[in-house]
Amino acid sequence: MSTLRLVVVEGESLGAQLRLQAQNVVEVGRSQAADLRLPDPHVADIHLKIYRENEQFTCFDVTGQGFLHNGKKTLQAQLNVGDTVQIGTHKLRLLSDSVTEVPAAPAAAPVTPGQAALVAVKGNDAGRSWPLGHKNVLILGRGVSTDITIWDIRASRAHCRIDRHAGGYRISDLNSSNGTTVNGQRITSHELAEGDEVRIGATVLRFSTG
Repeated sequence: MSTLRLVVVEGESLGAQLRLQAQNVVEVGRSQAADLRLPDPHVADIHLKIYRENEQFTCFDVTGQGFLHNGKKTLQAQLNVGDTVQIGTHKLRLLSDSVTEVPAAPAAAPVTPGQAALVAVKGNDAGRSWPLGHKNVLILGRGVSTDITIWDIRASRAHCRIDRHAGGYRISDLNSSNGTTVNGQRITSHELAEGDEVRIGATVLRFSTG
């Protein structure tokens, strides 16, 4: 069974996380007693409760104020891998460490025909795409300040880089903890070609020239 974690991806508690399978009910809030504590004046002592039933997780707002689930305000929501929950200034995301095919989600940005891009085909970001644009250097990793942020706990904060040159794009590993592979082969540097599949942790990205 895959491990599911609720990870803080924005806010003062950036990087804090909670393993959901550890108990049947978890509490999120400002209180020291909360299972996942968010020191945020806009968050109640106990703001959310997440219930587990048959490996399904449902999030309830116990304050009546509501929370944002994937950007839409609600009082309760069933959580799926990749979903976001926002209360106060904190955004949380449900992540899985499994390598599974996930139904396509809306693209992170539209890809113009003829424009090189990376498309996530496996992992928490499956269905998202990132046009490589005109920047000469792009950093990929788990860090929120990277050019392409990968929601994968096995990825390093700065995992690899892509350099644009006159002849195309080259990917290079940045001495990451778990390495970077292209088409199943671990690489230090590799010239990208149409259809190449890059694995970062449990995430697989397919390179497309458009």
